Amino acid sequence: SMLAMLVKDMGLPVNVRVIEKSRGAGGRMATHRYRRGGRRDAPVAGRADLGAQYITTRTSPQHSVLGPIYASLLEASVLRPFEGKVAGPNPYGDAGAEVRHFSAPSGLQAISEHFLARSEAEVQWDTALKALEVLPDGGVNLEFSGASDGRQLP
Repeated sequence: SMLAMLVKDMGLPVNVRVIEKSRGAGGRMATHRYRRGGRRDAPVAGRADLGAQYITTRTSPQHSVLGPIYASLLEASVLRPFEGKVAGPNPYGDAGAEVRHFSAPSGLQAISEHFLARSEAEVQWDTALKALEVLPDGGVNLEFSGASDGRQLP
C-alpha cells in the first residue's frame, strides 16, 4: 500500500494494481473490529490490533521522504503520538527524543487503508496470485488461484 502511494506521489507513468489474498488491508498490521451482533453493517464496538500495536521511528520529522509520510498520517488522524510508556521488552530502552512512538485510534490497519486511498490504485481483494509472466513487450500475464477461503477463482 505504501509503495502504491509513493509511485503515485512520484508521478511515475505507471498503473498500479494491488492483488491481495486477504479480504482487507493490513497484513501484519491487521485490526479486528468487534461489531454488535456480529453484522458487518453494525457499529464498531471495539478494536484489536492483531499484529503490531504501535509504530516506532527514529526518523526525524524533517526527513525528506519519511517526514511527509508521517505528517500525512498525523494530519489525517490515522496516527497520534503515543505519550505512555512501552511495557515489556523495548529495544529502544530509554532512548532520547529521536525515538517517537505512535498509536492508531482506528487500529493500525488504518495505515494501509490510508496509503491505498491516497494511491488511488485498483485493488483486487480476496485473490491469490499463482503466476506472473512479464511479456517481451513489457505487458504482464497474471494467473490467479484460490482466494483466502480456499475457493477457486475462474
